[in-house]
Amino acid sequence: GREVRSLGEHTASVGSISFSSDGRWVATGSNGMTASGGLYQVPTIRLFETATGREWTQLSACHKWVNTVVFSRNNKRLLSGGGYELLWWDLASGTVKHQFDPGMRTLVNCAAVSPNGAWVAAGYGGQDEPGAPIEDCCVRLFDAESRAVVARWEHKEPVHAIAISHDSRYVLAGEERGTLRLWQTPGRQNAHNSFAR
Repeated sequence: GREVRSLGEHTASVGSISFSSDGRWVATGSNGMTASGGLYQVPTIRLFETATGREWTQLSACHKWVNTVVFSRNNKRLLSGGGYELLWWDLASGTVKHQFDPGMRTLVNCAAVSPNGAWVAAGYGGQDEPGAPIEDCCVRLFDAESRAVVARWEHKEPVHAIAISHDSRYVLAGEERGTLRLWQTPGRQNAHNSFAR
């Protein structure tokens, strides 16, 4: 129950964290907003070595806040999502290699990479500013390599939580007001079950 070490601080709120599959690295994402609602900071992603707490690199090419960070299965890439961006980072160079294009300008709330490395699932939906309509509430499933959209599943509310099962056959998505929907990845009928809170 003791604290092992401190990994330092972002200049703004930390909204997402992720361990690499081998446990060697941890990634942290900042949404750029201070806890007191103060001045907007540059959104950043930082990577630390777990054993020592040493900061390995900082990724700061994000144009909007960072809501999610997830390592690829081989730990060579990092997926980040937030604002209108869903990005693959190359960790060796620290640069953005690819961007997933949903086909429209839409808010990314959460994302996951399947254990088999085949899929990237992302939860979307929200409003550009207070009072604006809530738009594009859905889950998109992308081919991880080609980055093509292979499925789009509609939701009634913005999707803020997402997970892919260990066998990569199911995507579980949670909506803003509590509804959970379980989707089947391609190769099986794309039926779903809905569990209302």
